[in-house]
Amino acid sequence: LAYFIYLKPDFFLFSSLSSHYSVVIYLLAVFVAQRVEVSPEVTGYVGDDVTLHCQLIQGPTHTNITQVQWALQDEEGTGKKKVTLIVFNTMFGVNISESPLKERVAFDKHSLVIKALEMKDAGSYTCIISTFPSGAFEGTTKLVVQGKNLNLLEGECMFLHNICIFDLLGQRD
Repeated sequence: LAYFIYLKPDFFLFSSLSSHYSVVIYLLAVFVAQRVEVSPEVTGYVGDDVTLHCQLIQGPTHTNITQVQWALQDEEGTGKKKVTLIVFNTMFGVNISESPLKERVAFDKHSLVIKALEMKDAGSYTCIISTFPSGAFEGTTKLVVQGKNLNLLEGECMFLHNICIFDLLGQRD
């Protein structure tokens, strides 16, 4: 925000004061630059769905979104290249790229939904929003994947990788 102070003599007249100054403060919003807004870090749990939010914050001049793309940073690859996961284009629709996530990704507006989360899905995901006439803007979210807590009652059994896990102690009152 920008603050401008304007002093005007004798704006108010009080009998005990010979000259007065009033202060008029004008608050003007400084134009906010366009940017993509994402959460810096999101935690998801194995087996659950997770949504990585992405939103374009408009600047002083309205722009049209022409394309939204989500990419995964390939940490193991050479040069940390980005692997495109899914693209939405206003003219051509949605394209889901060949990737380990192909069958488990979808769009929710500009956000990325990953279904049936797996431990190997952890990593850095980049949302790239292309606009006209302002160009492309991007933001990156780190996805942390955790296992679920197993709250089993006494005698219950849960199979995990073909192994029966059960609570020997149970809950005591």
